Amino acid sequence: MQSEPKKLGWVKEEKMILQGDSQKFLEPNQVIKKFGLEEGDSFADLGCGPGFFVIPVARLVGESGKVFAVDVFPNALEEVKNRAEFEGLQNIELIRADLEIPKSTGIEDGTIDIVLLSNILHQANPQKVMAEAVRILKKDGKIIVVDWRKIKIPFGPPKDGRISVDNVKKIAKEEGLKLKEEFDAGAYHFGLIFGK
Repeated sequence: MQSEPKKLGWVKEEKMILQGDSQKFLEPNQVIKKFGLEEGDSFADLGCGPGFFVIPVARLVGESGKVFAVDVFPNALEEVKNRAEFEGLQNIELIRADLEIPKSTGIEDGTIDIVLLSNILHQANPQKVMAEAVRILKKDGKIIVVDWRKIKIPFGPPKDGRISVDNVKKIAKEEGLKLKEEFDAGAYHFGLIFGK
């Protein structure tokens, strides 16, 4: 495994925003409604951070479902673990992986109903991350991308460092995906749903 990527100055700020007054920025329970989750589904959050989506999704898919929380940072996974234990959730598997390395997640090919890429494509090689998402996705599954809009705001990653909607669509098409839906993920984020 490669060494941990260098943390950017805004990452700490982003975590504070998302864990603090998230209603103003990105409300997970509203965004999750777009996922079409069902009890028993398998879900992988690639670049899960502290479990912003992992915890509410684990509740929704229930004991018969499975959630894979994947991140390169051990402290992020530790936070997911602590939150899961606090809530008594036992359907979450923690995976430390560098998403730029093929098959680093160790998740079997074609086994995941829904793969989430939230605020990750601007932090890593988007083509490699998308390729891993496609590899683990079931034939009838969905890849959901939620990321920062390319607008000027005083928080989040620098505007020039964000990935555009058009670039995400281009990468997805190159990976053999079809756009199923675009959705509003809040004032500062866009949402895209792809399928094979």
